[in-house]
Amino acid sequence: MIGKNNSVLTRVQEKSPNVFNVGCVCHLANICAQKAVKTLPLPVDELLIDVFFHFYHSSKRKEEYNSFLDFTDTEPMKLLKHCGTRWLSLERCVKRLLQQSPALKSYFQSHPESEKPGRIMRCLEFLVNDKMCLVSMVGFLHTEMVRLLRKLMARFVSTKVITSQQDITKVDFKSADNQHDNERIAIGWTAGELLSDHEELSPVVVNRFFRDQTERVTRRCCQSVRQISFSSPDQKSQLEDQASDYILSPKSDLPPYDKENNTMNQFWQSMAQRKIPSGQPQFDLLFQLSKVMLTIPHSNADTERTFIMLKKIQTDSRDNLESKTIHSLLSIKINNYTDCYLYNPEQSQHVPPTSHSAPQPVLKL
Repeated sequence: MIGKNNSVLTRVQEKSPNVFNVGCVCHLANICAQKAVKTLPLPVDELLIDVFFHFYHSSKRKEEYNSFLDFTDTEPMKLLKHCGTRWLSLERCVKRLLQQSPALKSYFQSHPESEKPGRIMRCLEFLVNDKMCLVSMVGFLHTEMVRLLRKLMARFVSTKVITSQQDITKVDFKSADNQHDNERIAIGWTAGELLSDHEELSPVVVNRFFRDQTERVTRRCCQSVRQISFSSPDQKSQLEDQASDYILSPKSDLPPYDKENNTMNQFWQSMAQRKIPSGQPQFDLLFQLSKVMLTIPHSNADTERTFIMLKKIQTDSRDNLESKTIHSLLSIKINNYTDCYLYNPEQSQHVPPTSHSAPQPVLKL
């Protein structure tokens, strides 16, 4: 694919010399993630491997562990094996470890060898360590922040308004029309009883109290939205304005572009240098977007993932499968985004029986 002598990359570079190879972005991202995990204060990957192999070859340990699952009311699920060469295995294994954490803590704390140096003692020290829980929850911080913001909005914003938006940051919680009445604003049980016991308070004082509480929660929601949101609506509108300005501008007002003598990089560099009379860049956001569009990252991760699927389909015990059957199974596995046991083919996908199918029995009278 990317060899130096006779590859796809060299043939592309013959037609477009400005094309250069930056490597597989998925591999680069995986290397960064592995280096980041190694810098964590606690070895998450070692804990996953120790826990898995503690139960892997022992049916007795699995049976004992099932009793702890029932005791802690934890859903019984299979412990997954972490493989360093499988890019997506770490997240799945960490999620499963967190789901099984109550039962695992109870199991290793009750183990008779929990105080002896070794794997059991090492697993127990990691599981009861609060830092390990915090390190494992790093990937869920954004989800927890969204849940916290939803709880804050539920105190003073209508439930219908919150559920109508898929993106929680798009909820218009500042509008008075979307907010609860004073009777439905959550102010706490103690404050609510205090107001009920002092009915002599004037409506002006009560309304001012509820208004202050609403403003306080609104400020907190604004802070949370700024932390959660990753894009600025102002930049989106500015980008749309610059795109309209570019489309409607005559060619004489734009930098010249010749396919034979100029490249797209040179054209957009000239576009980035254009300024309006006030001295501000005219197409700065559009230039940033062009750099992203002109840099097309490639990856062979999908190809390698397909090879792994193929190995699981055509095994040593199923080495006589026809190419058509392998193609059909592989197509279903790639294009089906649900669990395999939930897959239900449509009527048009059912294959009619062939002439080699077993004959139907005939009842003779």
